[in-house]
Amino acid sequence: MSLEGYLKREDVDLILKTQQSAFQASLQVFVDSVTSRIDSVVQQISDVKASVTALKDQVGKLSSGTDQLAEVCQRVEEIENHTDYLENQSRRNNIRIEGIVESTGESWEETETKVRDALVTKLKLNPVETSAIKIERAHRTGKHPPPASHRTRPIVVKLNSFKDREAILKKARSVRLTGVFFNEDLSARVLEQRRDQLSELKRQRDLGNIAYFNYNRLIVRPKP
Repeated sequence: MSLEGYLKREDVDLILKTQQSAFQASLQVFVDSVTSRIDSVVQQISDVKASVTALKDQVGKLSSGTDQLAEVCQRVEEIENHTDYLENQSRRNNIRIEGIVESTGESWEETETKVRDALVTKLKLNPVETSAIKIERAHRTGKHPPPASHRTRPIVVKLNSFKDREAILKKARSVRLTGVFFNEDLSARVLEQRRDQLSELKRQRDLGNIAYFNYNRLIVRPKP
């Protein structure tokens, strides 16, 4: 039998080895490509983890800073409240009178005389009792208003007795005053807090309730 036209065993082995080498090379290229992609994904995951860690650190610092800021604000509020308390304690014996006309070059003695006259004419206090009230000082406060405004500066009266101060304010609340008004002498911050509640004070009184200020708080009680 003639073997002509058939491949020799050596040729077949060579072909198989060539195909095997080509397959292995192709497989290696594929494996290298997949490995490269996996390495890239792993690196991206590592970068994301690092970014998340850095973000957590920033959030932690921001949270800590916010807590510190809130603590500082709270401390400042406490200091302001304490300062207001001390200031208002220093004004404890004072009353503030608005509406008494101011004379040009008015002296403290003239201001005190006008205050005593107002206690008698406006509050209807007994003249003898009024003369017994000890006034440590009575003075105008604030800047001089323009002459064309026809406004007058309020008077701050410092009394020797807290009891006299309370008696005057109690009398002022019990009579209907026009033009001249007697009030507590309070710090600017407390006056601002009261001013913010004036509309509610008026509304409660229009509803028939008893409404008044105690320091910076609005007290509302139903009429008995």
